[in-house]
Amino acid sequence: RARVLSIIGVVLFESEAAAEAVYEKVPELSRRALLAVLQSLAVDLDGQAKQRVQRLVRTTGLEQFIRRRCGAHRWRIRIQAAQLHHLVDHPDFDRRRLLEDRHPMVAARAAEALTPAQAAAQLDALLPMLSAKDTVVRLAAQQAVLTAGPAAVPRLLIRLRSTVDDPLS
Repeated sequence: RARVLSIIGVVLFESEAAAEAVYEKVPELSRRALLAVLQSLAVDLDGQAKQRVQRLVRTTGLEQFIRRRCGAHRWRIRIQAAQLHHLVDHPDFDRRRLLEDRHPMVAARAAEALTPAQAAAQLDALLPMLSAKDTVVRLAAQQAVLTAGPAAVPRLLIRLRSTVDDPLS
């Protein structure tokens, strides 16, 4: 784990040349240790650090690993994908599948892990979560909608108007 932390530290904080030099060492690392470190990274990484970590996810095969985890039968495996999906930047990645997961912890973790741009793109999935039975899902959805920022306002107004017209919905 110490080796993984050291390599991730170089990827995040060192020069571009230093980061390039360690990318080739990543496939040698324990996948389990690498995933544990990546799961502990803050969702709000931005700029060059985020781009570097996303590149690391793409080039090491972790993107495919995360995609496979999304469809796992066991919720404890899907939750790992929910915690890591923000690192997948490919436009065809289906975040909605995680947000609508039948297990409340998976759906909540997926909502919590959304970046602002991802949250804005997933408002169709997030807004119904505001009425979920599970408190953890409702709170995660509320935070994700706030994360979406001003992009959420028009959709929230439409939702508010519809509930005023039909208070039972």
